[in-house]
Amino acid sequence: MRPKLRQYLKECTPEVYSYDIASKDIDKELEDYKILHHLGLFCAGHFGESVVNEVLKTVDSLYRSNDLFIQNAIENEFLAVLVLSLGIDNLLEIIKTIPQNLQTGYIKVLLEITKENGI
Repeated sequence: MRPKLRQYLKECTPEVYSYDIASKDIDKELEDYKILHHLGLFCAGHFGESVVNEVLKTVDSLYRSNDLFIQNAIENEFLAVLVLSLGIDNLLEIIKTIPQNLQTGYIKVLLEITKENGI
């Protein structure tokens, strides 16, 4: 994907970035997706905690870059994990917690997943 994405996530979220995600045997593009997926799982499991707000701000700043490749990766690996993990029970509270730019992406992913699953 982008070296800057990997480095940015490592620098901005060191407390939740898992260094064991990186592997010498894994393709660097896959590593980026695994990192985003890991961060999504972490945020879903700790939603509402202050560290999650920091991760959301970091991902939001990447999402605002208008790099379609990065936006797509965030939607597919980070936001999809949040949608699937958090569900729709507290949707308004979830939306209020997510930074404004990510809200649109979150709702887009939520609608896509809902449509695919026939919910």
